[in-house]
Amino acid sequence: MFDRQEYTKNWRAEHPNYYEEHKEQQRASSQKWRNNHLELARAKDRKYAADHAIDRCWTNILARCYNPERADFKWYGGRTPNPITVCERIINSRDWFKRIMGPKPSPEYSVERINNELGYLCGSCLLEDGITKEVCNIKWATKLEQTNNRRPTKKANDPVLETWWDWDSLSSISEKV
Repeated sequence: MFDRQEYTKNWRAEHPNYYEEHKEQQRASSQKWRNNHLELARAKDRKYAADHAIDRCWTNILARCYNPERADFKWYGGRTPNPITVCERIINSRDWFKRIMGPKPSPEYSVERINNELGYLCGSCLLEDGITKEVCNIKWATKLEQTNNRRPTKKANDPVLETWWDWDSLSSISEKV
């Protein structure tokens, strides 16, 4: 009959330095395994965070255009005479939205409508008149880019100064004078 204790005792006697010789190799192998798994976990976290940010953008676009309970609904879906809408492909597929937008360049970016009079169009939608819109109307933009792309507003009955950006630049000029 096989005696495990006797076998182990004999094997250790024949290989007295085995554990000492292989301890460093085992530690390095264990550390390499741990580092690989940590890096994989970090990569998954980064991908999840990026996907989550795009999902949040998609959800917020739909909410501000179609949820009257939202405070900003009046500027999007409740806007008259032309409410802002979202094309069917974006409404029906979060993955399609991710595909046409691509990854978010950084946390400072958000979704911008290039032409403020049009809705969130993906570039392969049909407009009301049946003509295919070949240009995508959404992109990633910084707050400054979005600020410069606002609808014109009339202030103090001055037709020359149409956006708050113009007023801001004028006020900084008058302060210097």
